[in-house]
Amino acid sequence: MSDFFIALILWIHFSSSLQLVIFTKTEPAYRFNESNLPVETNFYGNFYGYDQSGKPLMRTFYKFEETIVDDSQRLYVANDDCYFEVVAPEDMLMHCQFRLYRVKEKTVSIVHQPIEKFTFDHVQRLIYVLRGGDVIRLSHNSSKAMWKVNNVRDFNVVDGILTVLHENGIIATENATLASVDPRNFKRLPIFAAPDYIYKPEKIEVTIGTDSETDQFFIYIIIVIAVSIIVFVCETLSWQIKKRRKLYRTEATSRLIV
Repeated sequence: MSDFFIALILWIHFSSSLQLVIFTKTEPAYRFNESNLPVETNFYGNFYGYDQSGKPLMRTFYKFEETIVDDSQRLYVANDDCYFEVVAPEDMLMHCQFRLYRVKEKTVSIVHQPIEKFTFDHVQRLIYVLRGGDVIRLSHNSSKAMWKVNNVRDFNVVDGILTVLHENGIIATENATLASVDPRNFKRLPIFAAPDYIYKPEKIEVTIGTDSETDQFFIYIIIVIAVSIIVFVCETLSWQIKKRRKLYRTEATSRLIV
């Protein structure tokens, strides 16, 4: 029984491991190859997940001088001296003069300072900032330096996966170089790395926690318990069947002797 449970837990763990895929920052997003590198325009796109068919989903907006238009045709006031990212309807992050601001429902607040650059993980809904060569994940409890990088022109984090555009035009993840572009033509990343799509059934509402990783852990525990119950029932039934067969054979033998 213990070997069975160990095998089950290992299967659950490794089946959830993800492979990386490289997408273009376009709408729709395509799997990147050498022939489809997009040119830089006033378009901004950010990956936030997959639909049920495995199509990548992008949250997009366009910047026209001092106006931003998101994918729902909402308008935002922008400043050419600042860098912006729309993270939700009526919710925008703004980087100006080494400070990161949040503009939410027309209310402005300081998020963090000082910073050199920032990005927003639209999958995990987390803010990352660049400061002194460290990519730092911001948190209400405690911020944490996640990666050490140098000569960064732009960076992106998707579901915890870092992609960097370096000043020399090299685009790389933590472990691999993805492409090399002319740095004169790109201020922002034209491509990004993301976890590959794995089909999952439609989600069932679970109210045992608010954190997705916690919910996933409890679901794994529920699966293990359910499988253990099934195995126990099967073994019990098998034992009862064997017992009845043995009893039947004993009775049959007794009758023959008589």
